[in-house]
Amino acid sequence: MDATKLIFYGFIIACLSGGVSAYFLSMMVGFYVFAGFCVITSLSLFITNIDTVKIALDLTPMRVASWLIFLVSVIAITVIYANEFDFPLLPAIFVSLLSAWYLFHTWYTLEPQKG
Repeated sequence: MDATKLIFYGFIIACLSGGVSAYFLSMMVGFYVFAGFCVITSLSLFITNIDTVKIALDLTPMRVASWLIFLVSVIAITVIYANEFDFPLLPAIFVSLLSAWYLFHTWYTLEPQKG
């Protein structure tokens, strides 16, 4: 399927399903359905063009592993802030993103071989 058609039909399906969900259930559920279909459309576009994405983002196994470690560390630091220090969830996520970004940035500036 052509990328333009995939984006168009994914957006149309997201709008229609979000609108129907908002009408019958609630506006918040409609938003979540719309956002979910947009994410599914983006992922299917990513999967169908994986070779182009690998070249454009210069994806190497080391780079993918480092970003996965970053994501896991953000989740772990969020849990620590929320459970041990009794932060509310949103500030815990924000502070954990800042902390993990600082560690990630420091690692990349001090590491002799870049990922």
